[in-house]
Amino acid sequence: MGAGGEEDFLLNYTKAVLWEGLNHLARRDAIREGDGDAMTDFWRTDMVLLWSRKHLQLFNSSHQLITGIEGFYPERVRQDMKWNRVLNLQGTSGGNVSLDLLTELMINEFKGGIEFGKGSFTSQQVEQSARLAGDQAKHLDRLFFTGGNPLNLSSCLHRLTNSSSSCKRAADVSRFVDEFKKDELFSFKPGRKHPGFEKFIYPQRVRNPKKMGRSVRTLSEELDRRRDNIL
Repeated sequence: MGAGGEEDFLLNYTKAVLWEGLNHLARRDAIREGDGDAMTDFWRTDMVLLWSRKHLQLFNSSHQLITGIEGFYPERVRQDMKWNRVLNLQGTSGGNVSLDLLTELMINEFKGGIEFGKGSFTSQQVEQSARLAGDQAKHLDRLFFTGGNPLNLSSCLHRLTNSSSSCKRAADVSRFVDEFKKDELFSFKPGRKHPGFEKFIYPQRVRNPKKMGRSVRTLSEELDRRRDNIL
């Protein structure tokens, strides 16, 4: 914002996209490395963001996670929560993925297998397949989730975690610079805006920080009252 209160809404958007992109890259790097300390730090910043955006249920969950890791839970549980938050099915360096992403990929793979079968499975067969375990599940995977299934889990994981197979971005970056350099995206020019979201702002201040502090205290006291039931 300029001295006279003018706004450059295009610059606001540019800075927001840059921040979110760098934030995403840092998070992805922490997950790939299985860096429990870094992932815990991200939960701390997310806790403030969740409060500001009024996602109170997730705010409560993040508080319980951080409180547990910082000393509320027993040592074994704390270590497990911090350092056992990723999976590496390929056994490669930097090949970790988050548990929720793996779950999503497995669901998509199963749906892809059903689609690949062209609707030839009955609801009873699908239900039975979902309950399979051990060697039977391995056979099912070999039959349905390789070759023809475009959502094959192994292929997805390889693309996500193998840097050598990632798409080449040099040409795209060069084209982006050539196309937008003249627009001076990071210069302050009052009155600029993007069509469709003309008055874009990206507030970063914590909303009602004192109220947030009281909520954290209340949640902590509630955990203390329920300690015997939780631990």
